[in-house]
Amino acid sequence: MASKNKFSIHGDDIYITRPEWDKLCYATYREDYYDEITRVTWTKNNNHIKSSKLGYLHRYIIEKWYPDVDIDKLYKNGWIIEHMDNNGFNCRISNLEFLPKRYNTAKGQTVDIDRKRLMTKIALSMYKDFSTGCYQITIFFNSKVEEYITGRQIQTLKLLYKPNTDYKMVIHEAEEILFDFENNKAIDMKKLRFDDYKIGYSTLIKVNPEEKNRPIIERNGELYINLSVPGSGIVSLGFDTGWTPRNK
Repeated sequence: MASKNKFSIHGDDIYITRPEWDKLCYATYREDYYDEITRVTWTKNNNHIKSSKLGYLHRYIIEKWYPDVDIDKLYKNGWIIEHMDNNGFNCRISNLEFLPKRYNTAKGQTVDIDRKRLMTKIALSMYKDFSTGCYQITIFFNSKVEEYITGRQIQTLKLLYKPNTDYKMVIHEAEEILFDFENNKAIDMKKLRFDDYKIGYSTLIKVNPEEKNRPIIERNGELYINLSVPGSGIVSLGFDTGWTPRNK
């Protein structure tokens, strides 16, 4: 029987849709399992999707990428498969990690709520780059933030954590960043435990009168976000694949 879903490949992602779904499902593309995924029908189950044959998609994906991990044993010992962005439809391997259930519950009451609440000012995301084993926290500032030393306006900040870093510590770092930003309108980098970082600065352009209400402005083929327009900005910033800490 043919699947009731529609599937398409976009870069490293598989997009999975159904007409009755209100959002898109993502999974990491790999040739060895694409045919198997597309032969079955995926249905919505609360905030996750599953098939009667393959089970939950997030478990299916993580078992393909971590074949030596005994998932049933982890579940029995109180662990779960965590969606870093709290979106059960995002089953990319970079969004999946193992976490004790009690920490997942605590994250849901702190980081996940604050991240969503503050998104119009600071869009924070967490990832794990499977190719390096490194975690990354990425931030896009949807509000004005200046670097303390130079006074230049910061647009993006990416923090890198070396392999074997405890994911619980990364969650704590995200919580510290959100708390610091909300209360001090700044981020105290000295308090954080990252192993490398990248800063991206804002590009200031003169906005013409006819462009002042446009959320996106084009200049010489380049697109710029007009943050002066209410509701403009982004909700997440991607990670840098293959990035590892610089030798110190």
